[in-house]
Amino acid sequence: MGADTAIDYTGGEAAIAEAVRHATQGLGVDVVLDAAGPPRATEAFDLLAFGGALVCVAGLPDFSKWKPFHKACSVHEISLGAAYGPGGSPAARAELGRLGASVIGRLAAGRISSLVTEVVPFEEIPQALGRLQRREVTGKIVARGPGF
Repeated sequence: MGADTAIDYTGGEAAIAEAVRHATQGLGVDVVLDAAGPPRATEAFDLLAFGGALVCVAGLPDFSKWKPFHKACSVHEISLGAAYGPGGSPAARAELGRLGASVIGRLAAGRISSLVTEVVPFEEIPQALGRLQRREVTGKIVARGPGF
């Protein structure tokens, strides 16, 4: 898909860190996009290069583990659900709709791949979510609802 280096995450935190050090000659990566949750986001601090960015989709890291004045990194939260919460606004929801339409258009045009590896019936969603949580799946699982 165009990546310069791919790292197998199934070896655990130490193996990931070693692979990053090797691939970057010890410098670290410019960006970590974490969609696994706070524990992984916290581990990602050590993978970043000076001035790197940590982008969190599934929860922020434990900032008590952050070493101040160490790497001058930034942390960014992607909180899609916030558009619908108390702090959300019609403009935020409209922007999410625009972004969603853009992604769907790119998928339909074949400009990006969804990496769907499995399609399950609606009734199997709990088992599929369990496999995702245990990191047994590479790619995405799509649930097919009744009538689809």
